[in-house]
Amino acid sequence: MDFFWIIPSIIISFVLFSSAFSKFFSYNDFIIAIQTLYSPKFISVKTISIMVVGMELILAFSISLNFFAAFAFILTSLLFLLFILLFIKSILKQQEVACNCFGIQRGLTNKKMAILRNVILIGISIIGYFITSYNNFSSSLVEITCILITSALALISLKYLIYFN
Repeated sequence: MDFFWIIPSIIISFVLFSSAFSKFFSYNDFIIAIQTLYSPKFISVKTISIMVVGMELILAFSISLNFFAAFAFILTSLLFLLFILLFIKSILKQQEVACNCFGIQRGLTNKKMAILRNVILIGISIIGYFITSYNNFSSSLVEITCILITSALALISLKYLIYFN
C-alpha cells in the first residue's frame, strides 16, 4: 500500500526529468519554442532556457529524493501554471506554436491538449503536496530517482533513434 503514496512523486519526477533532458538534447528547437511563446525583452533567450531546464531538474530531484518535496510540488504547480498562461496567451493572439515540450517538435502543438495536460499535472502535483505534507511521507526514493533518470534517458534515446532512422 505504501507504493501508492509515491505515485504522484514518480509521475511528476518522470515528467520533469523527461522534459529537461529532451530540452537539453534538442536545444535549438527549445530556443525556437521560447522565442515563439515569449518574446524576451529583459532576459535573454539563453538565460530563460537555462532557468527552465535547471528548474525542471532541481524540482525533479527534489521531489524524487523527497527533499523539500512539498515546496517542490508547489513550485512545480506554478511552473505548469506559467506554461498554461503562455498557451492561453498564444491562443488569444491566434499564434501558432511548436512548444517542444518533450523533445523534437514535428509539428504544431495542440494548445488545448497542452493546457489540459498541464492542468492534470497540476492536479497530480497538488495531490503529491498533500501526501508529502500531511502523511509523514518518509519513503526512500533514491532507487526510484535512478530508475526515473534511466527511464527518461532511455525513452528519449529511443525517440531520437526512431526519429533519425
